[in-house]
Amino acid sequence: MGRRRGLGNGRRSLLIFSAVFFLLLMSPFLLSWGMFFDGLTYAAIGRNLAIGFGKMWKPAYSLTLGREFYGHPPLAFWLQALLFKIFGDKLWVDKLYTFAFALLNLSLFWMLWRRMGFERVLGFWAPFFVLSLFYTTTWVMRNNLLENTLSVFTLGSTLLYFIALERPLLSILAGVLVLGAFLVKGPVGLFPLIFPFLYFRRRGVVVGLVGILSFLLGFLVLLSFPEVRHFFTEYFKSQIFKSVMGLENPAPTRLYILYALGREMVVPLGFLIVVAWKTGRWPRLTPAALHFILFSLSATLPLMFSAKQSRFYMFPSLFFWSMALTLLFSNALREVELSNRIKRSVEMISPLLLVLSLGMALKFAGTGLGGYRPFYSTFVENPLKLELESHEYLSVCPKDLYRNWPMFAGMERVFKLSMDLSDGRKFLLIDEGRCSQVPKDYIPLHPRRGGRFRLYRKISP
Repeated sequence: MGRRRGLGNGRRSLLIFSAVFFLLLMSPFLLSWGMFFDGLTYAAIGRNLAIGFGKMWKPAYSLTLGREFYGHPPLAFWLQALLFKIFGDKLWVDKLYTFAFALLNLSLFWMLWRRMGFERVLGFWAPFFVLSLFYTTTWVMRNNLLENTLSVFTLGSTLLYFIALERPLLSILAGVLVLGAFLVKGPVGLFPLIFPFLYFRRRGVVVGLVGILSFLLGFLVLLSFPEVRHFFTEYFKSQIFKSVMGLENPAPTRLYILYALGREMVVPLGFLIVVAWKTGRWPRLTPAALHFILFSLSATLPLMFSAKQSRFYMFPSLFFWSMALTLLFSNALREVELSNRIKRSVEMISPLLLVLSLGMALKFAGTGLGGYRPFYSTFVENPLKLELESHEYLSVCPKDLYRNWPMFAGMERVFKLSMDLSDGRKFLLIDEGRCSQVPKDYIPLHPRRGGRFRLYRKISP
């Protein structure tokens, strides 16, 4: 009994350390405004839906680019629009949404680890710490990427599939959650459908088939509506076909995702190898570890069908990779869990990391850290009050500024200004380093602050 109590205390100390370590990695971005332009784009679409610019199955990005946005299915935009309806058009809503879904992901991750009985082997601190060592984990969670929303549905469906082995009717809900994943980012969210066949084998056939049927029936019901059929027709033409055929932003090779996976593995695998070497407990391929390696591959390898690939596309699989690696190195990590010396060390370090985390969050509060610096430093860190009630066109000089996607997203999200290639619009954005000639009928909306960019308004629109 004494040993069990000690083990519980050790697990608790290690879990607190893992949580504080994760918080430290996130802390510089908790109170900053900065965000990768993809996440800013998705926030703009969600905000637009909330204010009535765009429709449920015809989301809108801007007046010029993506007036009808078919780049991704709209579920994540609907969810974000709900927060904007509740809290209004505030920049902090973007971060609230992405951090809320990050916490949902971690909660579902913990529930899956516990429900599958792995806590008999190791405490949740272990897969949590390994997950935090993947660079893409915190990067996606703080940048409002669709994968952050997608993972809530893929983790949730996997959890329900496991529970459905005892309560078969839950496999219907598991299939519905897979449909939700599909409505966030299309075919890349379908991989949980294979889980019951892979993990339960014969016992999972009925559960798996019911889940697939539930997904298909749900999708067919949606397709019975004309606006949904129109959306997915355009989506498959504009996004899926172009991505598969390599017609839009192709990666150097379809094998790129394997290279990206290798880069992701360097830090967590390096850490685990060092632990194994120090403890003398080398990895052991248990059936559970093998199943999760195969399941992780089922979430990663299909990305090669598309020529359009990015490192963060594999984010939903990282939860399962961390489980696979933790189970593979469970003997070594168990020694860490049982070590009183390590327990005492993390108990001393955790408060210091917490204080450092709070200090980092306050240091970068209100800055554009993590985003496109020229935009944030000029227009957000020194707030420009524009507060347009509806969207306006924005002329640009020089014309190639239109393809500066981080600036495009920033102007759309923060000011409702849609970059346009036409001259003479009500608003004008100038890159002063390359376009010094300002039309006489424009006045600046903010003083020159040492940056490259300046926003003007026409005197007589």
